[in-house]
Amino acid sequence: MYKVKLSNVLSRYKIIYCLVINLDNNSIKTFGNKDDLAYDGLLKTHFYDIDTIYNLNSFLEGQQLPKLFKQGEVLCIICKPKSNIIVGLLYHEKRDFIQYYKVAKEINEEIISIWN
Repeated sequence: MYKVKLSNVLSRYKIIYCLVINLDNNSIKTFGNKDDLAYDGLLKTHFYDIDTIYNLNSFLEGQQLPKLFKQGEVLCIICKPKSNIIVGLLYHEKRDFIQYYKVAKEINEEIISIWN
């Protein structure tokens, strides 16, 4: 059921690639085409394999979310709508930090609402 709502968010915000990780069963669902990203460094840094994802999960403990990482024009927004779910959203961003941080917070709220 989350897939339809998530697809709407991805379309509305022009998200190029999205990962949904369920830490309970180590499943990774992907949406979009990662080859359309200008750079894949953020993808490799945070989502390379399940061990990398568990390290990311440990890093996120106690952090204010969403977390934002940028490489060139590629922005990665990391949300955690539930304790066992991590959502990574990657897209091209050209606005300044204040503008894209506001958008990231909006996206985070929508992601949280999908899982609640």
